[in-house]
Amino acid sequence: MYTHIKKGFVTVEASIVIPLVIIAVLTVGSVMKLAYLEERIAFISGNELKRLAQDAYSKPARPFFPLEFRSTMNERMPELTDFQVADFKYKYKDKEGGGIYMDNLICMEISFAVNTWLPGNMGKVHSAREAFLLRVFCGKDNSHDLGIYDESGTDYEPVYLLPEYGVKYHTESCTYVNSYPLKSVMTSAVKRKYKACSICKSKNAARGSTVYCFKYGDSYHTASCSTVTKYTVCMDRRDAEMRGYTKCSKCGGIK
Repeated sequence: MYTHIKKGFVTVEASIVIPLVIIAVLTVGSVMKLAYLEERIAFISGNELKRLAQDAYSKPARPFFPLEFRSTMNERMPELTDFQVADFKYKYKDKEGGGIYMDNLICMEISFAVNTWLPGNMGKVHSAREAFLLRVFCGKDNSHDLGIYDESGTDYEPVYLLPEYGVKYHTESCTYVNSYPLKSVMTSAVKRKYKACSICKSKNAARGSTVYCFKYGDSYHTASCSTVTKYTVCMDRRDAEMRGYTKCSKCGGIK
């Protein structure tokens, strides 16, 4: 009699515990699957934004990127039940912390939904949003060509710095500037205008990597090239002054 009752208790406990274990296993598996999908979404988004940043030097606008990106994501991640580019801004200027303006910014916000595979009514659709923000380097004249303005409406005033030598800013024609190459980014435009340096084998420089070009030279160089000891950087005069630079006593700093 006692043994029969004990067996009955085991059966009841098993009928309660086993479904809970199954639900727990399914839940853990679903959470792991969602984590994998979100990581893959971030990876694909990062790669697409990297390509976008690499092309930013020669492309002043990319109005169709959200549609192109959505098509790419739907093709590579058919598991998503819904994918949208909620917000996209290309090469814009905004004020960051400390009141310093940052130009050539790209931001994108995406939203997506995916089936959770959870049993019962535990929530069958998982929705999420992710945001990305990056700044691209577009060369010495990019900001000026795009007509970027600050809050006062004053035109962009390009000046040239020698980050590794002194705290003065100069004009483009200053002899200090002409003696050093301009730090730039490897793009198809650079390849069209300059040839590869035979000393540092810059033809092997990856697209989007840092290269250096002399104003009166005909080659582009890598940082390891013996011809590149110091370099110049172009930025807005106000940004230079915020960083502690003062005008050159020889050229006056600006035109």
